[in-house]
Amino acid sequence: MNPPGTQRQVVVLIRGYPGVGKTTVAFALAKELRYCLVCKDDVREAAMRHDANVMAEIRAVCPEQANAIRVDSNDMTYEAMFAVGLTQLKVGAAGVVLESPLGRVALGERAVEITREARALCVLVDCYAERSVWEERLAKRATKRDFRPSSVDQIMNHYSNIEYPMECDAHVSVDCGQPPEENVKKVASVIKQLAADEQDVEHLSSSSSR
Repeated sequence: MNPPGTQRQVVVLIRGYPGVGKTTVAFALAKELRYCLVCKDDVREAAMRHDANVMAEIRAVCPEQANAIRVDSNDMTYEAMFAVGLTQLKVGAAGVVLESPLGRVALGERAVEITREARALCVLVDCYAERSVWEERLAKRATKRDFRPSSVDQIMNHYSNIEYPMECDAHVSVDCGQPPEENVKKVASVIKQLAADEQDVEHLSSSSSR
């Protein structure tokens, strides 16, 4: 369910460093607006389980070959996330929330590309948190998913810069140290204003063509 006045479909890109709290924001926003939600880590977990099973089978038959194989499911994970999101738009979902670090410019460009393909509005939500809050969250989740970085320094070394500009229709930053409902309210307000601006443009265009 879009905020009142929103007609076009909406893609919300939740971007931020691992562990800052962007998944919490994504879940709260998707639940409040009844948007479809696709989390990159969920897709990657499934891919890694599949890869582990395949590697176990290979190792049982040919250990030497298995030791030489290196599997990187990260790019495939992003493509799967984008594909699922685009399909939800094609079948008429009011909005889609895509949650991931978008750690490279090419990934950000791809995210915008699928939004334009669906002729949807694109809202970028940058998530951040104070270092102390960030470190506490990383410590709590350290044993849950072993493929994710477990320290702020490790994350900063891995991700050179995820705060690159993107050609979205709106951009908002949220402090994940604040209550999720406050961040949801902030993002929903931006979406509503964006929709209102779109309607004003359409109205002016319609009036001038008469």
